[in-house]
Amino acid sequence: MAATVSIYNSFRQYIGDGTIDLTKAAGSGTGLYLALVLSTYTYAAANTIWANVSTYEAATGDGYTTGGAELTTNTLTYSGATATFDADDVAWAALTKTFRYAVLYVNDTVNSIVKPLICCITLDSTPADIVVSGATYTISWNASGIFTFA
Repeated sequence: MAATVSIYNSFRQYIGDGTIDLTKAAGSGTGLYLALVLSTYTYAAANTIWANVSTYEAATGDGYTTGGAELTTNTLTYSGATATFDADDVAWAALTKTFRYAVLYVNDTVNSIVKPLICCITLDSTPADIVVSGATYTISWNASGIFTFA
């Protein structure tokens, strides 16, 4: 099972105009969050804010809290004309949920944009639902980073 990262169109603008800071420090509750999203969501590159997706999020309970988990140790490194974004892996303990996607967004209002979207990750390229029953579920980022852009 391989994951696929799909960048929202607005992310390009948000990076260019400074709306999104990928290295925003965790711990304030206004950082970058990763939320688990149901298969009833259909990725649309034109989505711009978390409200476009939030109604499809997994419900609170059974090891999950709506809004998702905050990313920690966010880094942006540069090599020539390429930037690579990475963060620590994300885990939910004792999770019992069925979902298909993880959506990365900023949990804050920035430049008058309420919770701007970054990317949608299809967790199984089949695509198929991920079913977790009372176990720790970890999203382990690729050793080369979450995504790169030039």
